[in-house]
Amino acid sequence: MRSRILSVLLLPAVAVLAGCATGEVLKVVPISGGKTITVPLSREGVKPGEGGGYRVSGAILLPGTEERTAFYTFGLVTLQEPALKRIQIVDISDDKESLLVDDTAPKFTDKHWIGKSDTISADDPRLQWVFQISLSARVYRFTLTRTDGSEVSFNHVVFIPPPLKTVIRSKWGEKY
Repeated sequence: MRSRILSVLLLPAVAVLAGCATGEVLKVVPISGGKTITVPLSREGVKPGEGGGYRVSGAILLPGTEERTAFYTFGLVTLQEPALKRIQIVDISDDKESLLVDDTAPKFTDKHWIGKSDTISADDPRLQWVFQISLSARVYRFTLTRTDGSEVSFNHVVFIPPPLKTVIRSKWGEKY
């Protein structure tokens, strides 16, 4: 009996330590539709989303030109000759998905693409995560439509720490 209790207590600890030995931990992140995804975390952080020869080079929220506004900017890079006719980026982090970018004529410069969302008000439900004190996981689904009509879809995950959100909130006049 004692060895059974000991094994029940020690097995989870061994599993955690085994994960540390490999340098990778898996984090379960909720997404829209009541689903979850598993995100591998390593010493280097989260790997950028990639698929079909394209890799995310950036996904960031920037302050807008008007007071209490912001916009997203995203980047893609490829080593191949770009052959895309559409890039869609949807935020799937919350219960309801939100289309952020729909570029129907993507232009690459030196195999790099940059896309921006429309300006979003701080009061918009798509930015309510900024007002949460805890760490936020944002999951962006990239859907790339090739010129032949085929699609590539992959997720890109960004973890936003509380101090960064504090900076955004203070810029918007919030006092916490």
